[in-house]
Amino acid sequence: MNRASKRSAGKRPTDNRPTGKRSRLLLEIGCEEIPASVIRDALSGLESRLKKALQDARIPHGDIRVTATPRRLVALVQDVAPRQDDLSVEVRGPARRVAYDEEGRPTKALFGFMRSHGATEEDLFIRETATGEYVFLRKITEGKPTRGILSTVLPGVILGLEFPKSMRWGVHEVRFVRPIRWILCLLGSHVVPFEIAGVKAGRKSFGHRTLWGKKPLIVARAEEYEETLKKGYILVDLEERKRAVLEQIRKAASSRGGVVEEDDDLLDHVSNLVEYPTAFPGSFDSKYLSLPQEVLKTSMKHHQKYFPVLGEGGSLLPFFVAVRNGGEEGLDLVCAGNERVLRARLEDALFFFSEDQKEPLSEKVALLDCVLYVSGLGSLGDKRKRLERLVDALTPPGDSALLAVAKRAAYLCKADLMTQMVGEFPELQGVMGAEYARLSGEGADVARAIYEHYLPRFADDELPATPAGKILALADKADTIVGCFIAGYRPSGSQDPYGLRRQAIGIIRILTEGTHGARGCFHTRDAFRARNDGKAHDVTDHLTLDFLLKEAFRGYGETQGEGQAENEQDFAAVCDFLLGRLRVALAEMGYSYEVIEASIAASNGRACFVFPLKEIIRRVQALSEFLSSEAFAEAAENLLTAQKRAGNLGKNGPPGDPDPKVFEGGERGAENSLYEGISRTFDKTRSLLLRGDYIRYLSTLSKLRPAVDKFLDEVLVMDPNEAKRMNRLKLLRRATELFWEVYDLSKIRV
Repeated sequence: MNRASKRSAGKRPTDNRPTGKRSRLLLEIGCEEIPASVIRDALSGLESRLKKALQDARIPHGDIRVTATPRRLVALVQDVAPRQDDLSVEVRGPARRVAYDEEGRPTKALFGFMRSHGATEEDLFIRETATGEYVFLRKITEGKPTRGILSTVLPGVILGLEFPKSMRWGVHEVRFVRPIRWILCLLGSHVVPFEIAGVKAGRKSFGHRTLWGKKPLIVARAEEYEETLKKGYILVDLEERKRAVLEQIRKAASSRGGVVEEDDDLLDHVSNLVEYPTAFPGSFDSKYLSLPQEVLKTSMKHHQKYFPVLGEGGSLLPFFVAVRNGGEEGLDLVCAGNERVLRARLEDALFFFSEDQKEPLSEKVALLDCVLYVSGLGSLGDKRKRLERLVDALTPPGDSALLAVAKRAAYLCKADLMTQMVGEFPELQGVMGAEYARLSGEGADVARAIYEHYLPRFADDELPATPAGKILALADKADTIVGCFIAGYRPSGSQDPYGLRRQAIGIIRILTEGTHGARGCFHTRDAFRARNDGKAHDVTDHLTLDFLLKEAFRGYGETQGEGQAENEQDFAAVCDFLLGRLRVALAEMGYSYEVIEASIAASNGRACFVFPLKEIIRRVQALSEFLSSEAFAEAAENLLTAQKRAGNLGKNGPPGDPDPKVFEGGERGAENSLYEGISRTFDKTRSLLLRGDYIRYLSTLSKLRPAVDKFLDEVLVMDPNEAKRMNRLKLLRRATELFWEVYDLSKIRV
C-alpha cells in the first residue's frame, strides 16, 4: 500500500469534546416595573434568543426555563458545559492526483497546503467527491471556557429583546422596556462578568420593595436562586405564583358564599402584576347589579383587574376578589381603597346607562354621519349604508324574514358607538348595542345580530351563531378589509393598526366552521338558488370570497364614488392577503405545506375564491387522507406518478382537442387507449365532484396510470412529423388538465 493509500485508510481525527462538571446558568435582568402585558412576549424572546446564542457559541446545555416578575426577567439553563465544544472544520486541499506523484510521494502542492495550515501529513485524509478524490484536512479549534464566552454573548441577548415600546434612561443610548437597575448572572457559583448601561453583572438581586426593603439578596449559587428570593418575599416562578393566586382567589370568593369567575388571561395578567400575591374579597352596593352583567364584569376585569364573584346559576354577586402585591398588613385599608375606586367607576356606568336610555338606539344613527370612519373612506354613516347594501347582497334569495332582520341590524349595529357607555367602555361595543336594542323594543334576532357582528374578536373566540349575525359579521369584516386596502392601510410586518389579519381570520372561520356544511360546488347566487332543495343549509354555504369581496368593493363605489370601486390591483392585493391568512389557518389545523398548496393553488389560486371555503376545506381533508392513509398508498403512488409523467410535457402542450384520426395503432394503440381513458375518467369524475366525494375522485384519477405509462413507453411524443407531435402533446395536455383540474398535484413531491 502506498503512502496515499495509507492516508485514505487511516483514521480521521475525532472531536475532542470537553468534559467536566456541568453547572446551572442564571440570568436575571432587574428592572423598574415592567408592564404585565409585555412579559409573555418578552420571555418568549428571551428564551429563543438565549437558545440561539448558546447554539451559535457551541455551548452544550440542558433545558432552558424562563420566568418573570414585574421587576425582573429571568432565564435558567440547566447542565451548561464548562467549555465550548471544539470546532471541527474540514478544509479541502489539492486533488489526490496533484497531491501525490505516481509513486505515492507528497508533491510540492501538498507540502504547500500543509504549510499554509500548519498541518502535518498525519492530519490529512482522502475523500471521494463528485469531482474526484481530494485531500482534506480537519482543523480542530479547541473550545474556550464557557464563562468567558457568555460574557461576550449575553449582552447581545439582552439588548436584542424587542418590545412594543422601549425607553432610554440617564446618559446611555441603550434602549430597554424599562431602566435596568441590576443584573444577576451566575454560572454555578461563579459570576459571569459583563456590563450594560453602566450596570455590572454580579450576584446581587433584590427582594420585595415593601416587605424586604432595599437591602440586596446575595445569591451564592445559581442552584439556590429560587430559595434565596423566597427569603426576600419573591415568588419568582411564574407558574408557582399563578397557582398561589388561583388558590387564594378561590378561597376569598368562597368566604363570601360564591365562586370566582376564573379567567386564564386575567390570571396571567394579575400574576405578572405581583411578586408576592395576597388575595382579598371586596364588595360593592347591590344597586349596581341593575347594570348589565357585562358592564360590571368589564369594570372589574378589564379596568380594575378584579375577579368577579358568582352565585348560583352564574349570576353576579355584589363581591369581587382583588390581588395585592404584598402581605396582609393593612389589608382592610387596601380593600377599602379598591372598593372606593370600583364604586366611582360603577357610579359613572350607572349614570351613562341611565342617560343613554333617554332616547331609543335608532335616534343615535344620524350621529354616525358626523364621525370619521377612516381617512379617505367617509363617515361611520357611510359605513352603515355599505353594510345595509352588503347584507342585502349576501342574504340568500327569497328569505325575506332573514333579510329584514339583517338589514335592521346593519342599520343599528354602529349606533352604540355614539352612546356614553361605549365612549367610557370601548370594550363593550356590540354588547351595549344589543342591550340598548332590546331596551328600545327591537327584536331579539336584531339585538343578537348586533352583538354577533363583532365576532370573533380574538383567537378561539365564539363565532356568530344566528344567520343574521353571520351575514352582518362577514359584511363588516369584508368592508373593513377592502376599505383599508383601498385607502392604503395595509398590514406590513408587525404593523396592523386596523387589525386586518384578525378580521381576515374571522371571515375564514365563519365561512369554514358553519354548523350544516351542505356539500357541493355551487359558488354563485344562481347556483345556490338551484341547489336550495328545501333542506336546511347554513346561510354562509352559498358564499364565496370572490362574491363577498366584489360586493364589498361595489359598496365603496356607491358611497365614495367610482374612483373607490374595485380595481384589479386592489382586488388582487386583498385576494393575496386572504389567501395568505387561509394558508396560516390551514397550517394551524395541522395540514402539510404540500397539501395546502396543492389544494388552493388550482386555477392559479382562484379556486379558493370561486368555490365556498367549506368546499376547499373538504378538498384539503380528502387530499391529506388520500396521501397519508395506508389504504390509498398504491392509488396515491399511481396518481402522483401518472400526473408527473404526463405533466412533464403536457403542461406546455398546445391547447385544443387531439384528433383521433391522427392516432397510430388503431383502437388498441397507446394513443387511443389514453384518449379513451381520459374521456371515461372525465365522465366518471363529474358525478363525484358534484357530490364532493374527493377521495373517490382521486382514486378514479389514479386508474389512468396504466394508459399514461403505455403511451409514454410506446409512443415517440416528439415525433419529427409536426402533425403527430402536436397531436400527442395535445393529448398529454388534456391528461394533465384532468389531473390538475381540482388539485395542483405538481405541488406534491414525488
